[in-house]
Amino acid sequence: MLPLYFGPADAPLFGAFHAPEAAARSIGVLLCQPLGHEYIRAHRTFNQLAASLARAGFPVLRFDYFGTGDSSGADEQASVARWTADVHTAIDELKDTASVERVAVLGLRLGATIALAAAETRADIARLVLWDPVIDGRAYLAELERLQRQWLKSRPGSRWFTFRPGVEEIFGFPMPGPLRREIESLALSAAPRRGMRVDVVGSLGHEGYAPWVSALQARHAAVHWHELPVRGDWTEPDQVHVGVMPAGVLQHLSALMSGRPA
Repeated sequence: MLPLYFGPADAPLFGAFHAPEAAARSIGVLLCQPLGHEYIRAHRTFNQLAASLARAGFPVLRFDYFGTGDSSGADEQASVARWTADVHTAIDELKDTASVERVAVLGLRLGATIALAAAETRADIARLVLWDPVIDGRAYLAELERLQRQWLKSRPGSRWFTFRPGVEEIFGFPMPGPLRREIESLALSAAPRRGMRVDVVGSLGHEGYAPWVSALQARHAAVHWHELPVRGDWTEPDQVHVGVMPAGVLQHLSALMSGRPA
């Protein structure tokens, strides 16, 4: 694994490049992580997923968006538009570093939504894997606020941290008004670019994806639905600070990317 900074000299992004450990494939994989406390929950999962894909021969890049993780920029400066631009920058870096012409992009939660937005304007993305994507930004924020209220009730001394509507943070991560409005405006409706394979991967129990996936399939034959053999726990208060490493997920995603039976 090679840690690196890339992108604009005045606002570099941090990434980790995983070189292929088997016969190198002709396609690279970019991993787009979720945001906020979900980023923390999925950090080890993405590290292990990158290593698994590298063992299968893929050059892999995972990275932190502007204003998050080890990348430059303050939390309050972050925006969905900037994060989408970061995906473009990361794709270009992966192509240069791995000497590949095409990439696959795998995103989780809000990272999947951002990946889809970036993919709409690129011809070098051969495949898009959307794991539990956020398809309604307003509903996503409402769910996070509900989750935070429930979580705070169980904390010692929670009366000192009573959740107030409109507070500009969620689980300790800044959520300023402009960013909140950007996320609230997210609504996945456009069909992905034709010629690009799209795999929507949903955790068990996420039936809400069915209408959206069906609408995409009606307009875009290359959309495929996969249900993970484990239940998603994004909305469970007792899982807020628990890492996402359910049994079988890494194997399923690695097999999906490699074209092997799951």
